[in-house]
Amino acid sequence: MAKRKTKQEKMIQQDLIKIAIFVAALVIVYFIGSVIFKQLNTFEYQGLKFTKERYDKLPVYRYYYYFNTSKGEIFQYNLYLLHDPRKNNVTIEGDPIIFKKKVIYVAIDTDRHIQCPDNLVGIIDLNRFLDANQFEVKAAVTNKTYAELNNQSYASCIERPNSEVIELFSGNETKIIVNGNCHRIIIGPDCRVREAIEKFKVRVIIDAKNYDEIPQ
Repeated sequence: MAKRKTKQEKMIQQDLIKIAIFVAALVIVYFIGSVIFKQLNTFEYQGLKFTKERYDKLPVYRYYYYFNTSKGEIFQYNLYLLHDPRKNNVTIEGDPIIFKKKVIYVAIDTDRHIQCPDNLVGIIDLNRFLDANQFEVKAAVTNKTYAELNNQSYASCIERPNSEVIELFSGNETKIIVNGNCHRIIIGPDCRVREAIEKFKVRVIIDAKNYDEIPQ
């Protein structure tokens, strides 16, 4: 009886060892698969490392960075894009985007108003991006008469040459033009509002990183 019991114990031990090896192999395969999958969904764009993820069922592209808030706290900002930055071909011309002042006027051109479905969503997205990065956003319009009649702030690149101004208006093509502290986001008939805003945000981060404005 004692010998049979010993044999049974050895068989059980052997089975347990096999199970342990099998489980360990599964863990290793899962780990390797996760690393490969992550590498396949990770890419670099002009010095920024993006990861393709899913938000609910929506594919997004995420980049994150840290910076010190005005209260001295370390804050992680997550940039989420709906469009692959490598394929976003919205044209951007002119100077680097370097915000040297904390107050930024986001001015809507009421004479060349953007008639696109994503107009409001794009503006809100831009405002949230600036606000999250510790800038004070002031909404305005570029038409002085319209501003006075509707009790709104009036601002434009011409009106406020010494301020940081972002003008948004419609034009013949979607592109971004930067001239010092004057930033013009022009939306063409193709209504690529979100792509233009995303291009602008990514360029802000790239230029800030290159000029050591955002700690990495």
